[in-house]
Formats: sequence, C-alpha cells, structure tokens
Amino acid sequence: MKKLLILLLLVAFIPSISIAAPKLDSEQTSIIKSGEQLIEDARKDWKDKNFGSGMEKIEKAITTLQGTDHHIKVKAQIVLAEFYTGQMKLDKAEEILVKAELDARKYYNKLSSFGDNGAAVTYSLALIRLGSLYVSTNRLEDGLAKMEEGIKISQKHNDRIGLVTGAVVLGNIYIELERYEDAEKILLLAEKETKKFEDGDEFRMILPYQSLYGFYTVTKDWKKALEYLEKLITTYELKKNPVGEEHLTFVMYAQLIELHRTAGLLYSAKEVDNKEAAISHYKEAIELSEHYRKQNWATGQVLHAMFVQLHLEISDVYTALNKPTLSEENLRKASELADELKLPAKNIASIHREVGIALDLGGKSKEAISYFAKEYDYYKSLNDKDSMMGSLLSMGIAASKAGVENDYYEQAKKIAVEMDDKKSVAEIDNNIAYGYARNGKFQKALPYAESSYSYYSQYKDSSMYPVVSDTIGYVHYGLGNYEEAKKYILEAVEQNSINSDSTRGKDGLGNNYQHLGLVYLKQGDKKIGCENLSKSKEYFVTLANDKKISELEELLSSSCIN
Repeated sequence: MKKLLILLLLVAFIPSISIAAPKLDSEQTSIIKSGEQLIEDARKDWKDKNFGSGMEKIEKAITTLQGTDHHIKVKAQIVLAEFYTGQMKLDKAEEILVKAELDARKYYNKLSSFGDNGAAVTYSLALIRLGSLYVSTNRLEDGLAKMEEGIKISQKHNDRIGLVTGAVVLGNIYIELERYEDAEKILLLAEKETKKFEDGDEFRMILPYQSLYGFYTVTKDWKKALEYLEKLITTYELKKNPVGEEHLTFVMYAQLIELHRTAGLLYSAKEVDNKEAAISHYKEAIELSEHYRKQNWATGQVLHAMFVQLHLEISDVYTALNKPTLSEENLRKASELADELKLPAKNIASIHREVGIALDLGGKSKEAISYFAKEYDYYKSLNDKDSMMGSLLSMGIAASKAGVENDYYEQAKKIAVEMDDKKSVAEIDNNIAYGYARNGKFQKALPYAESSYSYYSQYKDSSMYPVVSDTIGYVHYGLGNYEEAKKYILEAVEQNSINSDSTRGKDGLGNNYQHLGLVYLKQGDKKIGCENLSKSKEYFVTLANDKKISELEELLSSSCIN
C-alpha cells in the first residue's frame, strides 16, 4: 500500500475551508482565528518542505486551541497526524486520528442539526484520513468502512471538496484491490462533482483525471486512457502562456513534459499504433523541454535523463515509420544532449552505444565508429574493462564493414588477456579472423580462426560454436582447401539447424549455405552450389535482410543463370 501513502500525502492539505462557528465571545473568536492562522502557516511550511517549522506551528495551534470548545481543534489534530504520516510514524498518526474522529463526531452530533457544515466537513475529513491510514496498514475492512462513511457525510452536507478528495483516494484503493467496477464508479463521481465547482479553477480536475487515466491504463481500456490523458494535458495547457506569461510552476511544467512523453509512448504502443499522434506529442514534449532548460529552472538527473530519452524514443517511432534521416537526427541530438547535461558516465556511454548501433545497422558504419569510441572513453574513465572490451569489439565490427584499417580487435584482445578471459579471447580471435577474411587476407586469418575453433570445439552447445565453425570454413575456402571448408561449414549447418526457427539460427544458416554454395561452385559443382545459394537467399528473405538478399541475387545472377 506504499502508493496509497504517497497519494494521501499528495491530497493531504486540501484548500482551506470556511468553518461556520457557533456564536462565541470575542476572546474565543480571537483564539480560534490565531489557531486557524497557525494551521494555514503549517500547511504552507509543509508545501515548502519546511517540516520542522510546520510541526512546531501545528503543535502550537493545538496548544492555542486547547481551551476552546470548537471543531477547529480537530482540524489541527488531523493536520498534525498528516505530518506524522509524512514521517512514516504511522502509530503516532493513528493515535491522533482516532482521537480526532471521536472529537469530530461529538461536534458533528452537537452542531450539524443547526446547519453548521463546518463540523460535518471536519468529521468527514477525520473519517477519510483514519480510513486511509487503516487501509495503508492492511486493515481493509475497517478502513473502507470509515472512508465510505466519510464520503456519505460529505455528500449529505454538500461538502464537495471532502467528497472529491475522499472519492479519489478511495477509487485508487479500489484499483489496488482490483475492485474495478467500484473504482470506476467512485472516480467518475469525483470527476462529476469536481466539474460543479464555480470558482473557474480548472486545475481542480487534475486529481480525478489523473486517477481515471490510471484506472483505464490498469484495465487496458486504451481508448479511455488516452481520452483522460489528453484531458490532463489540456488542463495543464490552460495555464501555459494564457497572456504571454508563464502560469505553470516549473514543477507543473516538468509534469506537462512527462504527460506529453507518456502520450507519445502510449500512442506508439502496438495496442494503439497511432505513430503520427505519438510524433506530435513527442515534438511538443521536446519543445517544452528546450524552453524549460532555457529558463534555467531547477533540474536533476531524472529530468535530464527524460530530456535525452525523448529524442531516443521519437527516434524509435521515426524508424518504425521508415524515416531514417529523422531517426538519426534525433539519435545524434540525444548523444549531444547527454554530454551537455552531464548525465552519469554509464548512462552517457549506453546512449552513445545506442546511436552507434543504429548508425551501423543503417549502413553508416564509419560514422558509428566515432560513437562507439565515445562509449569506450566513458567506460575507460570508469575503468570498466568488460565494457571497454565490448566497445572495442563494436568498433572493430563497424570498421570491418566500412573497410577501415584498425587495431580495435587487437586492443580488445589485449584487455581480455590481461583479465585472463579465455572465452572473450576466443570470441575476439573469431572476429579478427572474419575481418581479415572479408578483406581477402585468408592466410592472416587462419591462426586466429584455428585458435577460436580450438576453444569453442570444447563447448559445442555454445551459440558461438556454429559461428566459429563457419568462420574457419570460410577461411579454408579462401585458401582453396575446399574439403576442409565443407567439413567445418557443415558442422555449422548441423548446429544452426537445431535452432532453425530462431532469428539467430536463420541468420546463421543463411551465411552457412552462402559459403557452402561458394565452395561447391569453386569445385565446379554448379547445381549443388546454386541450390545452396538459393537456400541462403530464402533464409534472408524470411529475415527481410535486404542487403544480403541483394548480395545473393547478384551471386545467383552471375553464377547460376545460363
């Protein structure tokens, strides 16, 4: 019930209520006014997070009001209990609230028949707070009974603030208890009653809208969830620049950015799949975040990370829409922003890596190297050798694709040797071998391929075993050792066939049959060679690997068509 406690603290201090008091002499009236002022000052301290000062003031309010016979005393007790709740001193809070409920009932029974709604408001509030506390400490039956009674009293005496506050808290409790029908009913009541306020403060709608959005998200009614999310956004937007000035606090501004981001995530999810709407919300969130940073408002790692994440997430949506230029533009922006905002080194490194991978997959391997290099530098600053090795391997792969001479693999191998990591050494040797083979340097590739195969042949269940088998087979093909080549490549086929339904298995078989086809063609067996090349193409078609499909079509066209 931790979420409930947080919610209680969010709604703990509702706007001040005018309490109709019985006729009192001037001295009593003066004491009550002093007490009320202290309560309001304590509330202000709470909002400003001056908890010590707030506690002193509320305790002084209770002392000041001690000699009076008025339900304002109960109001002070309730506020004091909220302070204790905020400090997680729940036993103390409960002790105070139990007394507050008894005192509030006394005043309610005494005064409500005379039309004193202030006593009803106080009693309702005491019941709702005590009930909430009971629920948060797993006394559900007692807690729900208290809260429901409090809401009935609020309805009976037209205490709309108490009704809405109680209904929102109770609705969220029902959600946690999976009583969804009750949750929807009470939260829709909160929305309906909130709309009846005549003070023009649209911000009152935030709590019911927020809770209904949460409810429909939990129940996976995405259409309704988006409806209330859009209402939330519109409500925040009403106070943004109405007459050219900022009317949102920086906290609310950050919340509005988060709401647009949430809308982007939800619209881009497969359950909704409205990617254009997602783009629109992400763009708005990015624009707001740029404005936020220009104002030099309070920030922190969480906000900074969100500002960067916006560009990464919109990049994913652009990729899904087949707009690679816009996707890459946002990836680069995320990388620049991560550096500028000085995110933690590991976070920045992972962002640079994400950009590098996307560029490498997009055929921009040469540019990808620079992002993997940035990743490497950050991990080097942390002396994270495992991650440094991973960065160097990625640089080596990208450089090999781009045809750039490099020693990245050798640098990675040096780290692996220093760490006595035999497995990584074997994997790096395979990468070095394949890099040399791709560039036609088969003799240079052979010792690395043999070293890697020697290690992984001891671990034939490893996913790397068919990879290194194919590599050494391809190296022997390049050296003209065709029977040796077939032996190793067929080992790879056998192992990859075990997982032929997986993406990795299909990709492996596609490469195996391509290399096997080349071997047979070199041996003059055109029929079997072309059959293997056709098999290879079929696997890459299922993977929608256009680059490999095009490569194989050229091979088939040049070698297999009479």
